[in-house]
Amino acid sequence: MNILDIGDFIKQSRIKNKLTINQLALYSDVSAAHISRIERGLRGASPDILKKLSKPLKVSYEELLKISGYLDAPFFEDNTSENIKKDIPTKFVTIFKELIKEKNVTQKDVAKYLRVSDRLVVYYENGQRTPPPDILEKIADYFNVSVDYLLGRTDIKEPIHNANNEKPPYDELSEEIHKLSPESQEELKKLIELYKIRDMQKRNTEADDDLTNTD
Repeated sequence: MNILDIGDFIKQSRIKNKLTINQLALYSDVSAAHISRIERGLRGASPDILKKLSKPLKVSYEELLKISGYLDAPFFEDNTSENIKKDIPTKFVTIFKELIKEKNVTQKDVAKYLRVSDRLVVYYENGQRTPPPDILEKIADYFNVSVDYLLGRTDIKEPIHNANNEKPPYDELSEEIHKLSPESQEELKKLIELYKIRDMQKRNTEADDDLTNTD
């Protein structure tokens, strides 16, 4: 199994143990909404979450880690859970999860903006992959934070251009554009080009009129 199967496995184990999502939430101290998103493949399950779920699901922690793909992740040198917990880049993982929750978006939304696979975003969220510099910058832009904040190097959330509480130009418009699908963004670019041509023609006409009036 791979990481994308963990939601189905948790759901099957829950049903096998005759537990509702609310009951599993109560016994594991994990919110029902979070469990529901994991089961539907909308959110990954961190090692901490898997540990909490293992007991009520009557499945070993190590088995859940294996099914989730943690034991095969390139971060880890061996198959011990201690190394897994130690080597995960916890600062980025924690901050990335919090930002997704604050913005109220799904992994699919983030993947669409970054133009990467859903699976890769799951890896980022679970600490199985570290985003390269260019992806880190895109993630920072998407959540309107600095890369240093993403990596836990600073508590200052805003990028440099927001340091003095100054909103960057067209910030709200840019955010709305980022929510569009790639196809819609391409159509918008074409429309913008048409508007630029129209404005240029208008300026040229006005310049010609000024010259005529001067003559």
